[in-house]
Amino acid sequence: MTLNDTGQFFLLELPDQFVPRALIGFVARLKGVNVTPIIAHPERNMAIQRDVTLLHDLVSEGALSQITGRSLTGEFGSPAFKCSLRIIELNLAHFLATDAHSPGNRPPTLSRAVKKLSKLIGRPGMKNIVFEKPQMLLKGHRPEGLFQEHPSYKPLFDGDEETIRMDDNLTPQAGRNNPYG
Repeated sequence: MTLNDTGQFFLLELPDQFVPRALIGFVARLKGVNVTPIIAHPERNMAIQRDVTLLHDLVSEGALSQITGRSLTGEFGSPAFKCSLRIIELNLAHFLATDAHSPGNRPPTLSRAVKKLSKLIGRPGMKNIVFEKPQMLLKGHRPEGLFQEHPSYKPLFDGDEETIRMDDNLTPQAGRNNPYG
């Protein structure tokens, strides 16, 4: 089943701990038949957290990626938070989503994440990821300009990626249902 029954886009969820070796070839074969996988919450994959070039390789081969708002607000823990920032910095985030499972457990809200995204890449970049690219998909069009740098991106790392500046309330949020501590 594809997004909006266009026959072109579908969500692909990776295993939590690794990226399958055959995935690059799978993405290439899909590209050959004009089907594009959208990698769901890559920032929560432990292998991508260690090496974001794994996601870059998938995107270079034709995949798109969708980060989860609660990762960007730190609600899925520090590794997912840091990885989501790196994915945004490298312009590998094409969409922002809720990963809503229920109104109580994972509510379908994006407002905090949208504000943070806007602070990171500016309002035009945020609108592109939150509104424009999703609308293009619903119409059956592949978003263009996937590797343009976000000119207004403000890095949150002070040299060492283990140190996150604690301004703008971008501190990872500890909370229940947090699989990464």
